[in-house]
Amino acid sequence: MDVDEIRKEGKCPVAVLAVLMLCVWADASAQTWPQEPTAFKGVPFGASRKEAAAIAPRGNLDVCIYSPPPVLPNGKKCGGPLDSMRGLGPARVSETFTFDAGDHFVRAEMLFESGQFAEVREIYLAKFGEPSERKSERVLSSGVQFDNEILTWKGAKVTVELRQYIATANVKEPGLGRERGEGSLSLNSYLAICEEEKRKAVKSF
Repeated sequence: MDVDEIRKEGKCPVAVLAVLMLCVWADASAQTWPQEPTAFKGVPFGASRKEAAAIAPRGNLDVCIYSPPPVLPNGKKCGGPLDSMRGLGPARVSETFTFDAGDHFVRAEMLFESGQFAEVREIYLAKFGEPSERKSERVLSSGVQFDNEILTWKGAKVTVELRQYIATANVKEPGLGRERGEGSLSLNSYLAICEEEKRKAVKSF
């Protein structure tokens, strides 16, 4: 029974209306972010490490470490050598791919010098459109406070986040400045698992 038939019969069942409203809402939600990514560097989310290695730029998966709980139990984070930097427009970035315990690609990260945040932000805006959320928070590094700009794009399956500074900004790594920014693309299912693991860790403390 479609909407016209309901009107003709003069009936308006609550259950039918609820279903129709849900369908309209779901359809609108699916169209709210047409730029929602399904892959990173050509590697589709859900790909195995072997499949990703065949697609990703050479050297991007050379080094892998286990991700300790509560971040991602039995997962792996893979990237190139610490001194391997790739170009993202005028910026230089270090890329990593995260795989869950089932060997599925669930998250990508890009680290860059915070001084290049403006350039990276412009690239993200051109790629993903206007973010779902913009906010600013205070971050402390080496005794100095900074305004940390954070942009978030939330889709049906993937969340993209761009931070001017990250929590470990006072840690220096080869090829990166002392202050680091981070861009990430994550499956929402992965983020949900991480949040659950954090809750478990807090509860068991």
